[in-house]
Amino acid sequence: MKSRKNGENPPAELSAEEQKRYCELVSMMGERRDFHRWTPLLSATARTWLVFDQTSEKLGEVGLTYEHRTKDGAVLHRPRPEVKILEAARRDLRGLLSDLGLTPRTAERVPQPAPTLPDDDKWAEYGFSLP
Repeated sequence: MKSRKNGENPPAELSAEEQKRYCELVSMMGERRDFHRWTPLLSATARTWLVFDQTSEKLGEVGLTYEHRTKDGAVLHRPRPEVKILEAARRDLRGLLSDLGLTPRTAERVPQPAPTLPDDDKWAEYGFSLP
């Protein structure tokens, strides 16, 4: 599997679902980076994203709490352990996306490449240029 934008191959040790997310991340980053430098961070982000999605799906099926009966017979509603996993994955994913410059706040700080004009720009011969 190759990312759509630049042909970057995701690491082979990632599962198929993680590779799919890796390619989506590369696509979201666009032409901004040297991807070989960012492979470990992209891999960690893809894995964390998958944990977040799977945990969200699981909690959607079973709910956020479970019932626990005490020795007295009282019913207590307790949060499922998956809730803490989801919270940790959300926090980690947000930090990783921020490190990659893929959050709204960090995206504006990442320098964007200058737009390139097509070779057959018909207006250039008249002294006009596209913004």
